[in-house]
Amino acid sequence: NWTVVKLGGYDADTARLVKSSLQRSLIWRTHAGARLWRGLYAEAGYGLVTLGGAGTGGDLLAAVTGRTLPVGVGERTWTIDATLQMLDVEVGWQQELPWWGLRLRASLGGAFTLASHTRISPSYQPLSQAAADAFARDGEAYLDDVFTTYVHTPVLGVSLSYPLF
Repeated sequence: NWTVVKLGGYDADTARLVKSSLQRSLIWRTHAGARLWRGLYAEAGYGLVTLGGAGTGGDLLAAVTGRTLPVGVGERTWTIDATLQMLDVEVGWQQELPWWGLRLRASLGGAFTLASHTRISPSYQPLSQAAADAFARDGEAYLDDVFTTYVHTPVLGVSLSYPLF
């Protein structure tokens, strides 16, 4: 998040909104791979990332979407939940070490967001449900665009393991 702001991807308000959606998260990755030559391997797979946020102020949603906070919607908190569908790729080297049967593995890869589904809902009963729904849809579209445009993460890995069988 900090890196994207520093590189000019989005502003500090959007960074606060993204950070608030990261309060609870679950990441599931499934990969298939092949050994290409000696210790060189390649993997590709699917990643499912679910993000659940704490309360976010309506004023922050209004600031990042450029919409005026509707009368009757209030400036109370809103809950943000998002699901990201990701493509994971990795290439690396695995080496059997000569002592204790250990394996050393180094890898470089990335995870790329292909699709995002965000749900924003008020954490209270708004005076105008229709205005709240319209406001939330704008925020959802904005965050879906942010996630699919900027959530592409490089991955550098080093591991030491002991095979059980």
